[in-house]
Amino acid sequence: MDRLIESVREFRLARPIFRWLTWPADGIDRDGQLTFTTTAYETSGTAGHLRLIDFASNWGMLYKHGDAMTAPLYSNLFHVFESMQKTASHHGAEFILVYFPRRQQVQPQDWRRFQTFWNLDPDDFDLDLEASNLRSFCETRGIPFIDTTPALRAAAVERGLYLANDTHFNEYGQAVAAQAILEFMEAHR
Repeated sequence: MDRLIESVREFRLARPIFRWLTWPADGIDRDGQLTFTTTAYETSGTAGHLRLIDFASNWGMLYKHGDAMTAPLYSNLFHVFESMQKTASHHGAEFILVYFPRRQQVQPQDWRRFQTFWNLDPDDFDLDLEASNLRSFCETRGIPFIDTTPALRAAAVERGLYLANDTHFNEYGQAVAAQAILEFMEAHR
């Protein structure tokens, strides 16, 4: 009974998001509105297990064997980025994509803790896969891409970059990410 209650609660919370993400594709450029091929079967019924696609952390984007699962997500994401680039260009601006990694991609102790908690095989994951896919897309479309991962990893050797028990940067993490962005912007004027 508890599992049923939890499943209903999860469905009720995810339903509005899922409805928006599963809006039927009609081939019309909708300027940033997502279309989505459902992955509900891959994500439902996994209580107690890591959900690779959950519309939040989406660990499937780093999963080496997840191409079939992530292809529709990337397709939609790339459509949104193309729309953003088009909109920015229309208004005389340049669209620049900035990538902020998950804390587990930056701080080795967090990745080890995450692996242990979820009993993950680290060989199944590539912590740079998502950034690599985004960078490749941006290169083909002429979109400037800022990957803050290298700067954050270098700084994480000195001290933590994220708020305790949170996915957001602390003040130091914000400063490191901002500096990486500033250096890119200055180099690409």
